[in-house]
Amino acid sequence: MTSDTAVFSRLSRRMRALEQLVSPCNVLADVGCDHGFLAICFVQTKRAERAIAMDVRPGPLERAREHVERYGCGDRIALRLSDGLEALNPGEADAILIAGMGGGTILHILGDGWEKARSAKELILQPQSEISRVRKFLLERGYRIEAEDMVEEDGKFYSMMRAVPAEGGEKRARKNLPDHEKLPEQENLPKRENLPEGENLSDRKEVWSREELRFGKRLIEERHPVLERYLRREESRCRKLEQNLSGIPGTRSADRREAVLEELADVRLALKRFEKYPASGAADPASETVDLPVPRGEEDL
Repeated sequence: MTSDTAVFSRLSRRMRALEQLVSPCNVLADVGCDHGFLAICFVQTKRAERAIAMDVRPGPLERAREHVERYGCGDRIALRLSDGLEALNPGEADAILIAGMGGGTILHILGDGWEKARSAKELILQPQSEISRVRKFLLERGYRIEAEDMVEEDGKFYSMMRAVPAEGGEKRARKNLPDHEKLPEQENLPKRENLPEGENLSDRKEVWSREELRFGKRLIEERHPVLERYLRREESRCRKLEQNLSGIPGTRSADRREAVLEELADVRLALKRFEKYPASGAADPASETVDLPVPRGEEDL
């Protein structure tokens, strides 16, 4: 068996966690598919009947095409050169996956293709940075972050989330956004007269605290073991950094120290809240892998 085949037959912790976070669906759109491994995994494990693998760069898309053909998935995976959601049609995908990018890039993709993004039943996002901004963006647009996961791989921590449109959420969000950010109208939203007695649409807005936006409300509530490791590490890092900055004069160091103290306060608030919830038994993906079928023509390798 060649080393190439070994890569195909195993998924990393991060990719495994992403695969588990997506609900079974008819069509998955993988934005920024790179090598195409996730799209292959989804159709091989039948978590998706079909997949649309998209990338803005011709090189990675060509590699993905080679991998798709090698695994015999050409009839179930469409490959498209696309800048974000540009090549996706509204309503074409049940689930949209955007992973392995900076939070700013993900927000840009969602903002430019919002009509298409909001037509999907769920969004699965794994920002490499600015995670609190991504969570805030979703909540402000009437989405509910119903599931989160976190993995540690090669000394790095990766947070990911699954978001779905909250019932009546986008209509409420549209009303509260500035004029230049107003969202398009959406059909089939619940009417006020159909709500339970005494409940208003505004009651359904989910408001997250600062530490929840920073670290993930679901992760905190689940007492996720990887999040706890991350928080312990960050608490130690912030303490040391604050001590170092306290001895440095100047406005810049003072401002930096204030930001570190704010982050440290959020870390400690999150750790304290771990005590409020029973242990969820959330599994640490550790070295979990998923085996994919051997590509055609490589059975004897």
